[in-house]
Amino acid sequence: MVCAAQLRDSLGDTAGALDDLEKAIVMTEVRRNALPFLGWLRHGTPIGTILLRLSGHVASPWLDTVVQAAAGSTDIVHHYSARTPPPDPAPGDPGHQALTPRERDVLAELARGATYADIAAAHFIAESTVKTHVSSLYAKLGVSRRSEALATARRERLI
Repeated sequence: MVCAAQLRDSLGDTAGALDDLEKAIVMTEVRRNALPFLGWLRHGTPIGTILLRLSGHVASPWLDTVVQAAAGSTDIVHHYSARTPPPDPAPGDPGHQALTPRERDVLAELARGATYADIAAAHFIAESTVKTHVSSLYAKLGVSRRSEALATARRERLI
C-alpha cells in the first residue's frame, strides 16, 4: 500500500495516495512495523513527503512516530540501488565520459536482453527517452551497435 501511495502521488492522485497511506498506517500500528515506510520505490514521491502531508490530515501517535523516524532520511532504495562504478582510465587515456545513473540502468537492461519497450515500462519513461539514452550510451562508448556496446561495457567493467 505504501508503494502504491508513492506511485499514485507521483501521478497526481494525492487523495488516493493519502487514502492508501492512511490504510497502511492503520495496518502497521498494532505491531509497530515501520518497514513498509522505508521508501522502496525509486520512481515515486519520497515517502517522507507523503507522510508529512498525511500528518496534516490524520491524528495518530503511530503516524507521528513514523513521520519523526522518516524526517531527514532518504528512502532506502537510494542506499541499495545498483551502482556501476565508472571505469578507471589507463594512464594518458582520457577514458570515456562518465555514464549517468539512468544510462547505467538502461545499459544493464540492454545486457539482460530487454527491448526498448521493456526498458521504458520498467523505468516509467517513454520509449523515445530510452532511444535517447541508448544513443548517448553509444556515443560515450564509441560504438554503433548493441553488441559492440555490451562488449565494450563488459571489457570496461560497466556491467
